[in-house]
Amino acid sequence: MPRVLTRNISIAIGENTFQGVLHIPRAARGVILLAGASGSDPKSPQSSYLAERLAVSGLAALLLDLRTTDETALPEADAPRSFDIALRADRLLTATDWLAGNPALAELAIGYFGANSGATVVLAAAARLPNISAVVSCSGRPDLVGEALSEIRAPTLLIVAARDSETLAFAESALMQMNCEAELKSVPDATSRFPEPGTWEQAVSVAVEWFEGHLSSAPKRPQPSA
Repeated sequence: MPRVLTRNISIAIGENTFQGVLHIPRAARGVILLAGASGSDPKSPQSSYLAERLAVSGLAALLLDLRTTDETALPEADAPRSFDIALRADRLLTATDWLAGNPALAELAIGYFGANSGATVVLAAAARLPNISAVVSCSGRPDLVGEALSEIRAPTLLIVAARDSETLAFAESALMQMNCEAELKSVPDATSRFPEPGTWEQAVSVAVEWFEGHLSSAPKRPQPSA
């Protein structure tokens, strides 16, 4: 495991902030922004495992909770805006712009990883920032992005659980609507959210391989979003 600098960060949005955890390995050659499910903890074991695997490949990770500090104080049922795909995509783009002010990361190529409801968010954000370097959408509902799927230009990987037939059907339909380099990978013997032993690790391995292949020759970070 390479030496990794880890620190908590806050990103301003209006009069509020949302939080993240930044992991930077020595000589990082790219940075992946992670949008998890609504209410997910950036310090969860699944998120931490992903950050560790990315660090081994020389990739930094910014693990985000896209709820504001006000929203995190409320029960999820009382914070419907935290489920707003467009709103959370806005915040992901804000986090992407925030990287421009970080001297250690400003020149690095950027990728997006989203899991569960965050899988939809990264696709929606990528549709608005077409020169992002790579995207991985893991589980979730890509169909909820709608016609914007055709606007994505970044190489995109859709990962699904092989035993989650409904999500697999959504992913297959989404793949047909995309005009970029796109692939669909299924994780054998896995159900939704990958609770079976070893299945999350398989999903992460596929995701890291995608980022390794597409960030190694990627251009520098994209221009700030409009």
